[in-house]
Amino acid sequence: MTIRITIRSFAMIREVIGDRRVELELTGSTVGEALDILVDRYPDLKTHLQSSEGWSNHFIYILNEEKLDRGAMTGIGISDGDEITILPPAGGGLKN
Repeated sequence: MTIRITIRSFAMIREVIGDRRVELELTGSTVGEALDILVDRYPDLKTHLQSSEGWSNHFIYILNEEKLDRGAMTGIGISDGDEITILPPAGGGLKN
């Protein structure tokens, strides 16, 4: 069964994709599979999102407003209409 999901992106990920949102149609059923398809479509994302240990811990991954454990993303199911958000690391703070 084919499902349609939305990927929301910010900062450098948005720059690579060229838009804040991209829709994917896929037969995959997990967050990890959806991100694999995203990286296949936009190969320049690989250097940002993947590391030798799997999905980069430099980003926050959110499924329908719920923060995900990057190590468990391969087992987290997705459904038609879901939204995955990729947030860059927060930076800044006060300088004395």
